[in-house]
Order: sequence, then C-alpha cells, then structure tokens
Amino acid sequence: ELGIRHIRDRMLSPSYASVLSYAPERFAQLYKDLGITLTAVIDLREDDFLNASPIPEELEFWSTGSSEVNGEIINFADLIEAIEGPNEYDNEQLPDENWMETLIDYQTQLYSLVKDNEILAEKPVLMPSLIYTAYCGKIGDLSHISDKANIHSYANYPYWRFPSSTLNWYLNNIKKCSSEQPIIATETGYPTLPGEVSERTEAKYLPRLFAEYFSRGIEQTFNYEFLDIPHLEGIQAHFGLIKAEPISDDKYTSYILTPKKSYYALKNLIDLLNDAQWDSQSETWSQPDFQPQTLNLEFLDKEASTHYLLLQKSDGNYYLLLWREIEAYNKNKGNFDNDFEKLKIKLGDGLASASQYSYDANFNYIENQLRVANNAINVKVTDDLTVIKVVLQ
Repeated sequence: ELGIRHIRDRMLSPSYASVLSYAPERFAQLYKDLGITLTAVIDLREDDFLNASPIPEELEFWSTGSSEVNGEIINFADLIEAIEGPNEYDNEQLPDENWMETLIDYQTQLYSLVKDNEILAEKPVLMPSLIYTAYCGKIGDLSHISDKANIHSYANYPYWRFPSSTLNWYLNNIKKCSSEQPIIATETGYPTLPGEVSERTEAKYLPRLFAEYFSRGIEQTFNYEFLDIPHLEGIQAHFGLIKAEPISDDKYTSYILTPKKSYYALKNLIDLLNDAQWDSQSETWSQPDFQPQTLNLEFLDKEASTHYLLLQKSDGNYYLLLWREIEAYNKNKGNFDNDFEKLKIKLGDGLASASQYSYDANFNYIENQLRVANNAINVKVTDDLTVIKVVLQ
C-alpha cells in the first residue's frame, strides 16, 4: 500500500540465526508480489566483536538459496540489489578498542569474497556505516574495498532539525572515506516523542528529506524505519512510519498498528509521482521509455529558504516540488507551523494548465487548479511539500 520498492535489512541463513529464519521467505514474498528489493546488511559478530569467518557461508546462502512463493522458486540473489558492510561499529558502547582495524579487515574480506562470487560479484558493496562520520578523517579512503559510500545522516544536532540542516557536514566528511563514489543514505529519519518532534512535524520533514537528498545527488535514501519497536528504550522505539502499541505486557509479539501522518504523506507523494508498474509474472518493472525534456522556469522574488525539484513523467507532464526548507520544531517553541511564501513562477511559452497539490490536515493531497496569466502562476509555498503539476500545450 505504501508504494516502497527498496528496503534495507539483515537476511541471515537459518543455520546462523534460526530466530530470523522467517525473514528470507518474507523477502522473497515481497519481491514476487511487489517488486521490493533488498540492500542486505552483513554484520556478523561474536560477543559484540566482528567475526568474518561466517561470511563465506552467508554469501553461499544468498547466492544459491531460494524460497518457493505461490509455487514459484524465487532465488535470493535476484531480490538482493546491494550488499552493505557492518552497521555502526564505531558505537562507543562496543568493547572493541581497535575497532577501526577490525572494521577495515572485515570489510576487506567481505569485499573480496563478494567479488569472487560469480553470482554476487556484480552487486555493489556499500562501505560500513558510521555513527560519527567525522571518523572518516582517521579511517581514510575505503573506495578500494567498497563500491558506494554510506551515510547515516540524522539531522539531530544540536536538536532534531530540518532535513538539510546538517547534510553538508555528512557529505563533506564521507568524502574522506569514499572519494567521489556514489552516496547511499542507508539510515536517516526522525523519532516521534512527546515534547519533541511531533507526528505532524515528521510528516512535513520526511517528504522534504527525500526531495532534498535526491536534489543533492544522493543516489538512494532509506528512512529509518518502517515500524516502531516497542521493546526498545527511548527514542529507538519511535522511528517508525507506523506506530506499534503492545496489546499486553509482551512487547515482542502482539501490537495494534496505526500509520502515522508521515506514512500518509509519503504514500500520497509516491502515488502522485509513480510512473512504473510491477509485473509479478515476469518479475520486472515496466515504464515507458522516454527522454525527459527541459522546462524553462523563472522564480520571481523567491526566498533562499524555498527549495525546489523539477521532475517529469512519461506522459510529458512536469511535477515541480516546492518546500520551505526551514524548521518546524525547536527546543524553545516546540512544534509549530510557518507562514507561507507567495511565489510567482513564470513557465515560458506553451503552458496549457497548472494545478497545485497541497497536503490537508491528514496529509492527503488536495488538487486545486491554478490561474494561468501570461504563462505565469502564483503559488503558496509552505513548510511541507507541495507539488505543482504543469501541463504544456
């Protein structure tokens, strides 16, 4: 229902982690039914220390393993789109005092083993993720043992701020680890806690985050995470797009699930921009083959804080994403709504019609036709993501 196509998670063999033996079958089902592919994290530890010795067996499981879905065999290698190194091994609560050396050695072995595997060799290997990206200054270049860079770019300093507030810091530091490799943000997002970022503010921030990251050239962005985890403590329990409330004292098995406003904000944005269909029989995504064309835009009196992203779908229509990249929460004021900016946009010759999609209180998009005069339109830009659909003659 949400419309996502990419997920990031662990997929361990039953022999390594029997408690997660259900996961590979579930990933196969998601791939078959919905075309969802997996960035597979391979973070193997013994007593909290990285242990590379089981990597060959796990890669063998990924490359040759399969699951039956509705009478059809789904190979695990088909649903894996990328392989990611260890997750946040720079955590200061871990016992490894030589964590940098351990991490580099583990990643070196992982990269070599993947590239020696005939089935998995073409899969990109992501560098390990770090809590503190500035460690790249000490770790050094990892581009010889990874294909793509990896950031966990939470906008949480000095408090939970708007999406791009700390992004330059992450991008500048990750280059010390990865040179000019493509960048994947395998974790980012917001927790919804009483007295801090509200569900409404999160619903404003997350669509903006994806648009901001895409416009900055980040190849892929993963929101952390899909579902709240009630048995965890503090903020770690509240990052989900879906609220999970335990039915009983058992916080591990039975929940009442309620989508947050951010779920609907993302779902409706994906529905609006979607331009492809999954064929579960052929297991392929299909979309018309077309070459996007340029569109002349002129913003009159645009504020620097108003950001935009122009997209085009295969039907030829343009979708101009607009948002005010400013905060909607701080420690002094709490959560708040900002004034809108009145913006005039001149679109050049040939404009047939334009309409504006704006979120309502439940973060469903409402479409309103815009008056076109002299190939120009007037719009209101708010601190959530609004979309202008432009149709040419």
